[in-house]
Amino acid sequence: MLRLRTFRWLLQTVWPDAKNLHFLDVGAGPGHFSRVAARHGFAVTALDARPAWALAEALDQPDAGGLATPRWAPRAEFRRLQADIRDIRNFDEHDVIGCIGLLYHLPLDDQARLLRRAAGRPVIVDTELYDAARILPGRADRFEACRSEGRYGGALVAEKQNVYSAVGPHRSFWFDEASILAFFRDQGRTRVTQVDPGYSSAFGSRRWYLLHG
Repeated sequence: MLRLRTFRWLLQTVWPDAKNLHFLDVGAGPGHFSRVAARHGFAVTALDARPAWALAEALDQPDAGGLATPRWAPRAEFRRLQADIRDIRNFDEHDVIGCIGLLYHLPLDDQARLLRRAAGRPVIVDTELYDAARILPGRADRFEACRSEGRYGGALVAEKQNVYSAVGPHRSFWFDEASILAFFRDQGRTRVTQVDPGYSSAFGSRRWYLLHG
């Protein structure tokens, strides 16, 4: 899978030795990226608001005693935490923040608060981007193109209230590709690595970024 391969490449390139480093995976879902980070050597906290995600362990299976036995082996501590990222105030114990498939599920204000709380720490971002020309037919009705706060181009998007959406009814904000770089700068991220090329998703355009600490 391209997303997992890109994530592995980032870890291997930027943190070839992850010993004694802690990775926080916010909005971890079923934990695919958390597992990759754990195998790479990070101590990992996989955080998600949904209990269904916290209980799901697609790569685990019951042993003879009825307990879940991992088929994979983390090289350091691995823990799950059920909590809403909007309620987490202190990121100081974490060395690297993974924001993978989460940012575009949040309203603009929550996105800004998340990045400000992660100030001083590198953040790996994988996010959808708004590109009206690349939205597949039948999905355009979820998008309302707008310019938020007079400067960020993008769209308001209705969250679907399923396990792949953010918790709580709201409309999230998707940046267009030019505006998201301005947004990162406004949150104090003067060094941003844009991972090329971008790639396509079921909703159009998607890209990885590394926000340096």
